[in-house]
Amino acid sequence: MKKIIIIFAIMLMGVSIFAQSRGREKTVTTDSLKGNNSSILATIPITGTYESLFIEITATRVSTAAGGTFYIYAGLSETTAQQLNEDNSSVEFMIDDTMATTDLATQYFNILIPNPGASKYFIYGDGDDSDTVKVATKYFLK
Repeated sequence: MKKIIIIFAIMLMGVSIFAQSRGREKTVTTDSLKGNNSSILATIPITGTYESLFIEITATRVSTAAGGTFYIYAGLSETTAQQLNEDNSSVEFMIDDTMATTDLATQYFNILIPNPGASKYFIYGDGDDSDTVKVATKYFLK
C-alpha cells in the first residue's frame, strides 16, 4: 500500500511540474531561398500576450554554395511590416538585425524577442547569385 501511495505521489508531482510549463513550440513549413530572389520564408502570427518569442532558423546548403541574408520584419501584414533594426527594434540579437549565411552545410540562427507586440513576424530572405538554401523555421512562445 505504501508503494502505491509513493508511486501516486511521484506521478502527481510530475504532472504538476509539466502543467506549470507555459508556452508552445511550432514549426513553420520549410521553404527555400533560391538564387538572386527575395521572398518571405516564414510568417509567425502572434495572438495574445507573451513574455517572449524565440525563433530558430535552420539554413541548410542545397547547391554548391550557400549565400543569402535573412531579415526579420514585424507588423500587421506583409505590406505594412517594418524591418526590425537598430532604429525600430527591441530585439538585441545581432548587428543591424540581419543574418548572413556562410558556406557551411547547416547553420542555425537564434532570435529572442522579449514581449512580442506585433501581430505577425516575417522571416524575409534575400538570396545570392545561383545559390540555394533550404530554410526551416521554428518558434516558441512563452
